[in-house]
Amino acid sequence: MPDNNLYTNFTYRKDIRETDASFHVNTVNQIPVSFSTRINISDYGFDPRSNVIVEVYNKRTNSRVKFEGCGTVGHMVQLESASLDKLDTDSIVNFSVKIVREDYVIEGLIEGIRDYFTTNTGTGSGGSSDQRTSLLPVNYGAENLGQITCRLRFDDSGPVLDINNSIEDARQSLVQSPYFVATQFPGIVESVVKRAFDAIGPEDIGTGDGWEERWARFAIRLMGGDDPRQDEEIDLQNDDWYLDVAKKFADTWGLRNSFAAHLGVGEEE
Repeated sequence: MPDNNLYTNFTYRKDIRETDASFHVNTVNQIPVSFSTRINISDYGFDPRSNVIVEVYNKRTNSRVKFEGCGTVGHMVQLESASLDKLDTDSIVNFSVKIVREDYVIEGLIEGIRDYFTTNTGTGSGGSSDQRTSLLPVNYGAENLGQITCRLRFDDSGPVLDINNSIEDARQSLVQSPYFVATQFPGIVESVVKRAFDAIGPEDIGTGDGWEERWARFAIRLMGGDDPRQDEEIDLQNDDWYLDVAKKFADTWGLRNSFAAHLGVGEEE
């Protein structure tokens, strides 16, 4: 396939909604190392033969990597832990998704996605708070937890998931296991989002770079792009909306089905 600069501009191309292009980035000591996708383009009417292309780039280093492993619109394949070793970056990355026809016309496009769910698999030490781009850093060196395997705590720079340092190879055996992700992460998302909205108050969250604003933007995009504080039918003092966020997170990443497949009992719709 030709390079990006040979793609033909298409006046009537459709804008892909942010809520239909979700990414989960794994970092090591704050450096992005891999990512997974959850892209939903089923209701746009794209040509089923068109290719789905994901690009990851960093503006500071002017580095860009293209991923064509998503297949076509008719046979969509989600990327899982796609390596970023060819990307020159030491900070936050941006994503774009292009739907490209066989004649290289771009049917659909979304660019500049820079807020996404991130899991940091470094120790959390050695970096300043302004370098921290992960929504949920994971600290594998937590001491004095006794028989507790993990705990969610908050420091000045936001939420941290502490993992008992006595657990060997905790990244593979615990944090990345389908059981842990399915049973722990939705509750973590619910708790952190609630705390974020409680802390923000009425001010604008569109440009703030604090952990509260970043988590609030993540939740809003996940729920369709509307600020719940502007909806008179939503009472943020009630836990229902936060539960809906957790459910949407689980649905987006297919956590129940992944867990069922892990147990070998089959998936549920």
